[in-house]
Amino acid sequence: MPPLARPACCPASPLAALPTPFALGWGKGSITQIAKQRGEFEKNLAAQDIKVEWVGPFPNHAPSLQAVVGGSADFGFWGSTTPALAAILAGSPLVFTQFLIYAPRSTAIIVKKDSGINSVKDLVGKRVAVNRSGLGEFLVVAALEKNGVPRDAVEFVYLNPPDAAPAFGQGKVDAWSMWSPGVDIARQQFDAKDIFFEGTDLDFLIDYSSLVTQRKFAEENDDLVRARANAAAWASHVGVPVINGETLARFRADAEDHRTLYTLDVRDPAEYAAGHPAGFVSAPGGQLVQATDEWLGVRGARVVLYDDDAVRARMAASWLLQMGWDVHVLEQSADLPSDFLHPKAAQVALPQGPFVTPAELAELPDATVIDLARAATYGRGHVPGAWFASGPELARDVRDTAGDGPIVLTSPDGAVAAANLAVAQRATTRPVLLLQGGTDAWRAAGLPVEIESRHLSQPFDAYKRPYEGTDNAREKMEGYIAWELKLVAQLANDGVARFHVVRAK
Repeated sequence: MPPLARPACCPASPLAALPTPFALGWGKGSITQIAKQRGEFEKNLAAQDIKVEWVGPFPNHAPSLQAVVGGSADFGFWGSTTPALAAILAGSPLVFTQFLIYAPRSTAIIVKKDSGINSVKDLVGKRVAVNRSGLGEFLVVAALEKNGVPRDAVEFVYLNPPDAAPAFGQGKVDAWSMWSPGVDIARQQFDAKDIFFEGTDLDFLIDYSSLVTQRKFAEENDDLVRARANAAAWASHVGVPVINGETLARFRADAEDHRTLYTLDVRDPAEYAAGHPAGFVSAPGGQLVQATDEWLGVRGARVVLYDDDAVRARMAASWLLQMGWDVHVLEQSADLPSDFLHPKAAQVALPQGPFVTPAELAELPDATVIDLARAATYGRGHVPGAWFASGPELARDVRDTAGDGPIVLTSPDGAVAAANLAVAQRATTRPVLLLQGGTDAWRAAGLPVEIESRHLSQPFDAYKRPYEGTDNAREKMEGYIAWELKLVAQLANDGVARFHVVRAK
């Protein structure tokens, strides 16, 4: 497999179509900052002879638009649509390549708790810090209109977020219209409160996050723009929710005591190895969709998918959602901490022996090795002479196994074998040992493996196509296809399955 190969179900990363070098804008407190610090983009794209140049940091979207227009950046970063619209209306040669609706909405107008300001109407005659032609200013305008306050009754003070924060803290402005994470920090740092909150006080969507580039760049790199747009459109049609870092943090807090959470990186394993967000597990998108139970073991759990190209996570999520999973995609500009409180791991006390090392097992000719790996894993290679056994049938299999020497249990890393030690010991009077480190340790010691299979139990965990191994493959294949074509209708009448198929527009 080539270093950056993608799963079959998901489009290849459109970044491969970019000119080299290309310039990416980045902003503080965003996913682009994390990617820059870790060197993810550089490492991944270097394998494709593509060089990345970072431009920034930008405090908010408007300055990044100026960089795109000026030619110092090919892309801005995910930011508010409002300043981009203002720039386009003013004649800037910009085009939107993608829009994003994030939840929960976080922008608010805040004041200090001791300011005496308790409502939007109290802003009359006051100074309010906003970013010019951006989400902050638009929210204040919307709040004034909703409360019947003339715009000229309030003094707008145009400041970018890095300047607005100290101005608000020092009392140079009476209120500040800002989004996460700045507004969250300000509430704590300056003992502030909301007098208007976008998520609850506004009955319409005031803004989108958007990605912009110059029209010429978009026309010359159509594959890039089209792949991202198509993935976003389909995910939106299916109903895949896109979340920000704040929502992910809440999901992680819930996972402590209430609801299981899976955070999965759907990129290629090589990309994952080069760097990934803290707490995310590698789950290549195609394999995740086709072998979901390899990663998702708790029904009703939350699932959050991550990628760095706005394509693969959305496509994988669109399938999982139709399969009944509560799946979310992490937005590109999410602010993610490098450390967080990991959910408590299941407390399972595994027996610590009796063990036999790989070298010792190699010198035990009368030992019977029983492998508790999954059938497919066992079939790819196991300790020579090892028997495949299924956990539920282990007591029977151990009791019926011929021989007088010790029985040695193994599994890929030894954990499943250890968990079944007591079952095996109760079923026989023969000594039962554990292969220390499992079959992985056997391989690591440079000892040989074989693929010839011996079954004590039927491999019930291995799916076999209905026409495999038959004397009339064509008839069985046609019967299978006929069954498959009726499957959607059958699922509609199933009281347990949560599948639902979304039709294309």
